[in-house]
Amino acid sequence: MIHECNNEGDFRRLVENSNGRMVFLFKHSTNCPISRGAWERFSAFTEQHPEIEYWRVLVGDHKDLSTYIAEKTDISHQSPQVILFHEGKAVWKCAHHSITEANIRRQLERLAG
Repeated sequence: MIHECNNEGDFRRLVENSNGRMVFLFKHSTNCPISRGAWERFSAFTEQHPEIEYWRVLVGDHKDLSTYIAEKTDISHQSPQVILFHEGKAVWKCAHHSITEANIRRQLERLAG
């Protein structure tokens, strides 16, 4: 299941939920073909790993929230972008064509190992 991150409260809950587990946030621009492709790859990964928590922010609808997330994580906004949270902190990010199942899987293995 992918939760929608629509406001600062949702984002704070996402960060809190990352204590003791990994949580992914996908920043998605629905009118961008690169984002659409990255979303398809990310979604395929989520289907293979339902035990992980996933969130999505639609940056076109929530520009202020996307800016807030960039400020709180100290990660420059990009779209599409995936940010991995663990123990209340952003621990990894990737964007654009780097969003692949293999790259995401490597980060899970790195944190688990």
